[in-house]
Amino acid sequence: MSSSNLLQDAALLVDEEAIRDRLAALRDLERRSDGELRQIIGRRNDMEIKISSLGRLLPQLSKLGNDARELCEMVGSTCALAENISSKVRELDLAKSHLQLTIKRVDDIVDLKGCMEGAQAALAGERFEEAAAFIHRYLSIDKKLLESEAAYSVDAHLVSPYESLNQAQDNLVQILRNRFDQAVLNNNKAEIDRFFKLFPFVMLHEEGLSKYARYLNSQIAKGCDSLLIGKQEGDDATRYVDAITTLFEKIAKTIENAQPAVETHYGPGYVVSLISQLQTECDTQASRILQHFLEGRRVTEKLAAVAKPTTGKEESIVEPLTLDPLLVELTTLMGRCDLYFRFVAKKIGADIDAFNASSKDEVKGGVRAKVDLHALEKIQRKSDLSRELQSLTGKYISLEEFFLSASVRKALSLDSRGPNEKVSTAVDDVFFIMSKVSRRALSSCSVDCFCAMLNHIGSNLVGAYLQHFQGHLDSGYPTGGLDLTALHGKLQMGLSSLAATAQPKPAGRTATSATAFISAAPAVQEAQQWFMVVLNNLQVSTEYAARLVTDCTSESTRVFSNVVGKDRSKLDSCLSDLGACQQSFKRQISAGLVQVRAAVVEPKIKELADEFLSVHFELSEEDLATFDPSSPCMSALIAALKTMLNECSELFTKGNFDDFVLLVAETCAEQLERVLAQLRFNRIGGLQLERDLRVLSTYLAAATQWSVRDRLIRLSQMSTLLNLEKVSELSEYWGQGTSPLTWRLTPAEARRFLKLRVDFKAEDISRLKL
Repeated sequence: MSSSNLLQDAALLVDEEAIRDRLAALRDLERRSDGELRQIIGRRNDMEIKISSLGRLLPQLSKLGNDARELCEMVGSTCALAENISSKVRELDLAKSHLQLTIKRVDDIVDLKGCMEGAQAALAGERFEEAAAFIHRYLSIDKKLLESEAAYSVDAHLVSPYESLNQAQDNLVQILRNRFDQAVLNNNKAEIDRFFKLFPFVMLHEEGLSKYARYLNSQIAKGCDSLLIGKQEGDDATRYVDAITTLFEKIAKTIENAQPAVETHYGPGYVVSLISQLQTECDTQASRILQHFLEGRRVTEKLAAVAKPTTGKEESIVEPLTLDPLLVELTTLMGRCDLYFRFVAKKIGADIDAFNASSKDEVKGGVRAKVDLHALEKIQRKSDLSRELQSLTGKYISLEEFFLSASVRKALSLDSRGPNEKVSTAVDDVFFIMSKVSRRALSSCSVDCFCAMLNHIGSNLVGAYLQHFQGHLDSGYPTGGLDLTALHGKLQMGLSSLAATAQPKPAGRTATSATAFISAAPAVQEAQQWFMVVLNNLQVSTEYAARLVTDCTSESTRVFSNVVGKDRSKLDSCLSDLGACQQSFKRQISAGLVQVRAAVVEPKIKELADEFLSVHFELSEEDLATFDPSSPCMSALIAALKTMLNECSELFTKGNFDDFVLLVAETCAEQLERVLAQLRFNRIGGLQLERDLRVLSTYLAAATQWSVRDRLIRLSQMSTLLNLEKVSELSEYWGQGTSPLTWRLTPAEARRFLKLRVDFKAEDISRLKL
């Protein structure tokens, strides 16, 4: 509140308390006012100093004002002078441009006079190159100058240079046309080249190129007339390939020879036009050759023959081997066409690049070519040759599919095996055919053709080929067991010798007879051997299929190195699908080995494993020394396995034998776990079990290149439990982070196996926290 407000109604106050409050407020206000006044008085000296300094600056400000006015006047005068000078400069520039134009026009007029005289003299002396150069100079002169020269001719009775040069141009054009045509009639190559180079000088690029292209086409046609003449049908197996190769080589040589002249005298962009015009004759001659090929090789008749459906085992009237030369010829023709298209693409691409990089001033006569940027696509996709090639590709695919299917069927029908052979003949025969077909399809240089055959190869592998072997597997493994006569005698002797050393059997148990290993009847034995051969065939087929995919991938990468986009994706997809055939073979192998396991391995190993029921594992130190290194039952089991695997190694291929050993190891683990879970152990008995399992693992590991440890891991962990000194030791092995061992046993199984120890108390086992 201000002092005026505090004093305004002070006289009206009658309450003592209010008067005292007002008085305190006035005193507070007075104290603040005194403080502010003292501050203002304290700043008085500073204010006086600043005011005195401002007074000293006033004369200088007056001088600065005068200087500013003078500077403004000077700038104004300079601006006016600059404006005046710039206008004069513009006038001088205009005058200079007019002068330069005048000089140019004078020079052009002088050139015009010179061109007129030079052209007339050159034409009179038949120096057509000089005349063309003068006409070209005349055509480069500004048209307005020519019109003005014609309009302001000095003497109306004299012919103006403009009219004279027009007349000279017409005469020269007519001469060029007539002389070029006459040179073509006379087949005078030097004269043809001479007059071809002069057309651009008179701005007739397209006409000169068209005439030259017609001449070249006539030469190509003349050369092709003799390609198929003089040879009877069938005299030469390569006559049509040679004919179309000669045609493409002749066209390529023609383009190579004409390209320098076209680029030099016509400029960039005209090579595309020349190739497009030559393609017309190429289409005509190539179609003619291919038509002769189809008729001479009776392709249509053979297509109709292979298209006839056959029923049952009826054979086609066409022998597959008779198609082999025709298929080679077809792919060679397609390869030649692809090579020609790649040559054309290279030439057109280079010319278009040169055209895009050039400017109008770099082109002869300043006339740029009207380049068809889609010329290459028209040649490769829409020309008559491309349509013939597509038709040829379709015919080849139909014939090759028949050849492949018929050849595979024939190879399968002749399938056999020699004595002691692990693989039948069909495997090598079929994959030789498929490798041959894939290489032949690749030689066509067509992605569509190659992919079609890859798909057909895959269809045959998982179709007729796999079904031929699958029939043997679907009927199951023949009963009667393996022909293990030798094993029967050895095992009988082995068990008899072990009977004397084994401990007495518990009451109620009888000895297991070895007569389960019996010789099969000859017919069954033959069926069993074929079952093994089929498994071997599939295993070798897996390797061959992988090699086929690898070869096709590497070769296609080389041949189709420039293929991108959709074609590349399609190619990769077909190769991937072909590789998937291996999985079909592996599934059948696994199923077949499982049948062998169920029919032969499991019953025999179960019988041998049951022998452990007669062994007591509550052993003493003396018993442990007697069984060194393994117990009699484990020795018998290993002896039987050795005999079995030795015979199987003669029947299986290396890959199948390794897989078979793994199945044997897995079966041993299952059967031993089943039997051992019924026995009782002490600490020494657990140690003997560990020694037995170590001997078994060592033998099986030596029998295969794969690791069997994973198959025996549950037995190994069971042995670990039975070798504990006390139940509480398990806490040092069990549990995450306590041991690097990954337990395959569940807590319930671990407790059940611990209870097999006669010296472990059930309550201690129950208290375990697993």
